[in-house]
Amino acid sequence: MTITTLTSRQFNHDAGKAKNAAKSGPVFFTDRGRLAHVLLTFEDYRRLAGGCTKIADLLAMPGIEDSEMDTIDAALVLHPRARRLVVVTGASRPDRELEAGLRRNTERLRARLTLEFLVGLPTDAVLKRLRQLGNDSVVFTPGHLEAART
Repeated sequence: MTITTLTSRQFNHDAGKAKNAAKSGPVFFTDRGRLAHVLLTFEDYRRLAGGCTKIADLLAMPGIEDSEMDTIDAALVLHPRARRLVVVTGASRPDRELEAGLRRNTERLRARLTLEFLVGLPTDAVLKRLRQLGNDSVVFTPGHLEAART
């Protein structure tokens, strides 16, 4: 898989080049030096979307911000050889609610990834597990976590 990056100006000048490049992998477009868009073949899009064909299915993510799943999906595009997704969440009630939503919404990835959740663990335990992971792993944490009290 090849990842191509083009400026918006390059895309506007030669959209055919971008479409051909998308056959080999994602094409990222920058706008004023910042990543702004990505072009995928429809086949890659369907694979990324977990085979969903209805936009309503893609948008139905109850209990979770779109940004969490968008971030996970983007990480998997950038790491196409990933075979494991590790999700790290904390021990607080909001962390547990977020974990439940992430479990529901990552289920569509189970056909191609091993899913692992590290939930409410002390920091030392999380770090120990993360050190054991190989290059085929993507680690996601939604941020502000509360570790378990020991």
